[in-house]
Amino acid sequence: RQKAEHVSAELEFRQGEMQSLPLEDEEVDAACAHMVLHHVPDLRDGLAEMLRAVKPGGRIVVLDMLPHHETWMREAMADRRLGLDPAELEADMRAVGLEDVGHEVLSDGYIVENPSGRRIELPLFLSWGRRS
Repeated sequence: RQKAEHVSAELEFRQGEMQSLPLEDEEVDAACAHMVLHHVPDLRDGLAEMLRAVKPGGRIVVLDMLPHHETWMREAMADRRLGLDPAELEADMRAVGLEDVGHEVLSDGYIVENPSGRRIELPLFLSWGRRS
């Protein structure tokens, strides 16, 4: 909230679960899953829940890690998946009804410290789609 104080748009923060977002049907113009989907049990269920909350013509944006081999993250960070394959995510996005789906690999990475104390950088990607 402190980081968003300078934003001129009206923002409201709500806490909830991915499988039942605290939003009405078609309530928002866009939904963003930032470093979330690698924790979600079923990607399509999570995407469908985001889609439910987005108005027709609205956008869904996902930022997550590309596939990696840092297996320690499963236990230490409750990661269900070691990153996501953007092409597979795009297929899931289309399967739940999103259109104009795409992705881009980012030059930025997710920097995390592994159990031995070494800082590593994991590559990130951005995916998007539009509700018809």
